[in-house]
Amino acid sequence: MKKNILILLLFISNFSFSQNTFDYHKDFETILKQSQDSANVFYYPKLLERFNDNDDTLTNSDIIALLIGHTNDKNYRPYKTLKTERQIHKLVKLEKFDEATIKSDSLLKINPLNFSALMEKSYSYMKLEKPNSEFHKKKFMRIVYSIMSSGDGTNKKPYFVLNPGNGATLIKYILGGKIGIAGSGDDSNGYFLDILEMVTKKETKTLHFNINHATEKMFTKEEKEKIKNGG
Repeated sequence: MKKNILILLLFISNFSFSQNTFDYHKDFETILKQSQDSANVFYYPKLLERFNDNDDTLTNSDIIALLIGHTNDKNYRPYKTLKTERQIHKLVKLEKFDEATIKSDSLLKINPLNFSALMEKSYSYMKLEKPNSEFHKKKFMRIVYSIMSSGDGTNKKPYFVLNPGNGATLIKYILGGKIGIAGSGDDSNGYFLDILEMVTKKETKTLHFNINHATEKMFTKEEKEKIKNGG
């Protein structure tokens, strides 16, 4: 696996993942409101600044709050970035690391928490032996840790991810598995989930990813109104 160094780091911190008590149904809307309050510790612009600075005091809960705050950003259009994400993955597969870095930076300018762009920029920097590669790897791993701490992948406690492609990327590039059966469904609260079968040498396991917030951003208000009026 090309990112086995990241997988190793993931397993080293596995114990901490079970310590997070994030509950999407109870917490998402509350944290979203807090992320817009400049006096709150979860204020989105401040958390983003700390993330970009690689603040060592950031916790998994802080990063989850950061991701939630990003869902309110005008540039958060997760289904619109899938094509660009696939292009970045392809450039890395072709070992065009300089081009992958440029394309990743372009996407990160408007989507600073994009999982694929952060991952491939980190990996490209490592392959190019750039002096600040560790800095970017650390940023990406913060996102990985927060996702893994947000649940356990079951229907009752699905992982919280920003984009519809994040589940497959996590399985293929971080957990070292292959995608088996892929589908979708709802949890007990009616939230939309990506449901992906992860196939490894040791086991086949079904993982659930909450992308309800992403599906709500599939269309702008104008597009929704146009669809409503039959346009």
